[in-house]
Amino acid sequence: MSTFQNPTEALVGGIDSIQCIPIIGIASFPETSNLQVAEMEISFQPNYAWLDLPIIEDSALYEETESETDHGALYQKDLNGLLPADLLANRQALLKLRHLDLLVKYRDHLGNHKLLNTASEPLRLSVSFKTESYGGQLGFTLNFRGQHTQPSQFLSLPNLPQFSLNALGQLIYAGDLTESFSLNTDGQLEAANGQNARYSLDSRGRIVFS
Repeated sequence: MSTFQNPTEALVGGIDSIQCIPIIGIASFPETSNLQVAEMEISFQPNYAWLDLPIIEDSALYEETESETDHGALYQKDLNGLLPADLLANRQALLKLRHLDLLVKYRDHLGNHKLLNTASEPLRLSVSFKTESYGGQLGFTLNFRGQHTQPSQFLSLPNLPQFSLNALGQLIYAGDLTESFSLNTDGQLEAANGQNARYSLDSRGRIVFS
């Protein structure tokens, strides 16, 4: 029997970011194992990638409720967040997600990456818009919802590469990934020979895999 584990850091609730992708854009999806899914084994069709939803910080809430049925456990999942403002580009992007089966993940304040569903059990998005009086809410409430036979899974991420600059200002890479990395003349990270489109540098110069 598995043992329980005590947390070793402050318990800070909340969600940092939400991403989704239409399930029609998934080329292959791995088997889940002990509530884990390997992020690197989820591959995409051409021209598809995770879509970042620029929600208001600390506006997102997730609830997962288990119920027993004659056929086993069911998990009701609800993820909500606020997308600010009323921008044409955002309305157009949300319209494209209507009626699509979606794969959804989030990252919480503790650094956990959670995949809420699998390619065979989609989530659907519903949207409402509100503009209140001065100082009140302005934007879209996003709700991802579904009822599934599996709970949400933890995403296991690859070991991200370690970089340094040598005395000549050249980028030095230490790691065991198949990709090769370099900086272009604009100081941007370039990756080749692998899932290069999923690596980038964040605003602090850290490697991000999405």
